[in-house]
Amino acid sequence: MGGFDDDIPPRDYHYASLTTLAQPLPEMARSAFQLLLKRIEKPEEAFRKLVFYPRLVVRQSTMK
Repeated sequence: MGGFDDDIPPRDYHYASLTTLAQPLPEMARSAFQLLLKRIEKPEEAFRKLVFYPRLVVRQSTMK
């Protein structure tokens, strides 16, 4: 069993620790803010696609 987003508090309430994909939330927020500022400064520029890679956090819900 696994979950998505390691920052959700209910993960602590399960009997077995839940394996999750931790999203790089600070990096995502920083990038979103920078893109917003660029959009305000130069609204005619093309949209950019950003890819963020999650980190696998293996816990008790996954067999090793």
